[in-house]
Amino acid sequence: MAVENNWHPKIKEFVRHIRDHAASRNVRLYFSPRKYIKDASTPKGLLGYFIEPDSEDSGRIVVAYKHPMPTVIHTLAHEYAHFIQWEERMACYVKDHYIAQERNAEIRAIKLLYEFQIPIDLQVRERQALRYIAKLHRED
Repeated sequence: MAVENNWHPKIKEFVRHIRDHAASRNVRLYFSPRKYIKDASTPKGLLGYFIEPDSEDSGRIVVAYKHPMPTVIHTLAHEYAHFIQWEERMACYVKDHYIAQERNAEIRAIKLLYEFQIPIDLQVRERQALRYIAKLHRED
């Protein structure tokens, strides 16, 4: 049983869109049954990540789903935005400008949530996105 079976139809449509689009570029979508995904780059772990495909392996969009629904869907939109950056070969993605990548991903994520009419409080998501971007600038 897929984790998204009990989700709102608009969210299911969004997930289906991402899954189909990603699959067309040899990228698979996974939901991890964890609160955080282990990663050497951060002690707490990640809410999600995107890895592009290579000649041997398919790429992955992975999202931890042991969080409130708005967090899971926002994370999914954010990681999908990184996929789109890679697909478009954006300068910030190709040249590895981390803050520019993250800022662009957050802006795209919010736009996607509005575009697909995701039934979560999008103003809260916008505020969280702005706080995240500000935090990145403070840490730089």
